Amino acid sequence: MKITQSMLLAMAVCIVSLMLTPFIPDSGIQNLLILVAVASVGYFVFVTVKGVRRDPYSLQALQETHEREEIRSLIDAQEKVLDGPVVCLHCGTEFDSSRSICPRCGARAGSRCS
Repeated sequence: MKITQSMLLAMAVCIVSLMLTPFIPDSGIQNLLILVAVASVGYFVFVTVKGVRRDPYSLQALQETHEREEIRSLIDAQEKVLDGPVVCLHCGTEFDSSRSICPRCGARAGSRCS
């Protein structure tokens, strides 16, 4: 999130309003300062939420979506490769990757003969 000048101004107004409130003897002006502080916080929240929304036709948003889909497809392809048959390094028997040991010799999947 990028902090803009208007956001900094809103926070400065809020801080100054709240700092001056105890030093003002008139309760009407105190209420006004508190109202100004609450309004500036509301403006800050509005600008922040407005900045979070994205333009659906933005080229940057399109590129980010494309990169996420490309990463997802690479992960799916890797999972397909890992789900294939496994060859026992000890005896050469091919078996399903869901098994953790070789059905022929009992060696752990991926272990070498010593």
